[in-house]
Amino acid sequence: MYWYFGDSLVNDLPKSSVEAYASDNQKLSTFLQKLQGTKIVIMEPEFNKDAIIDDPNLSSRLTTAISSAIDTVKSQVEDTYFSLCMTDTGNRSATEAYDCEYEVCALGDRPEWDKTETIYTALADKLDFLSFQQMLAPFSRDPANPGTWNEPNPITYTTEELGVDYFAQRMVNFTTYLNEKYNKPVFLPYIGIGTVTWDDINTNENVDDGEVDLYGWELTLVDIYRQLSEAQTELLNAGMFGYAPMTLFDNPQHDIVDGVKGYQYFLQNEYHLGIMKSGAVD
Repeated sequence: MYWYFGDSLVNDLPKSSVEAYASDNQKLSTFLQKLQGTKIVIMEPEFNKDAIIDDPNLSSRLTTAISSAIDTVKSQVEDTYFSLCMTDTGNRSATEAYDCEYEVCALGDRPEWDKTETIYTALADKLDFLSFQQMLAPFSRDPANPGTWNEPNPITYTTEELGVDYFAQRMVNFTTYLNEKYNKPVFLPYIGIGTVTWDDINTNENVDDGEVDLYGWELTLVDIYRQLSEAQTELLNAGMFGYAPMTLFDNPQHDIVDGVKGYQYFLQNEYHLGIMKSGAVD
């Protein structure tokens, strides 16, 4: 997973950043040369940030940078396959349909998925397969008003708003969409499902001690993976060759670097994304 630009894609891509990326591409090549066997490189998960997708100039510059990166690595490393991974940012509501082009938006959001078309089409000849990722949690920062680094504005979601009961079918529909549109196999490189729920007991719109339930969504997580297991044949027939959880174990230091916490989009759920508990604490 080559997540070089990461969250910086919410900003401009200055020449200095693109040049630094090119330098890092060489480091990646040097590393991959040491590995035997087939290598899979999934480029820039979450590349479809609004700032990139909504700006043709930035889309073009990112496409050029990624195209050059693939050329650099492929020219130096044998048996390497490349993909570019998008986030499923579409509406998931089980009760809304508006213009999703499905019976309900929980089944898919084609207009939102279409926003990656320019970049995927431009890179189609260099991508061996396509990828998309899934991350869900019953509460997170409010995407419309996330707040500051240290003072987030949290928002809660119901299972209906997140379309949980339709999760596997949405994966089938998304895979079918990508496979038919670009004639490429599809991989789902990471599925992160937060299991901590929050009840704003004192209605102060802050996540306070005593308001989170570390076990609140565990049965929901079980149901989602049960759906995926039962849909494996359908997913395969739609064009998907694999999916992977993020992660096996809860990681109590998931976003901590040099003792400092990271951005924490999913707040306390950043420590509870695994499919096995680890005693992770915030």
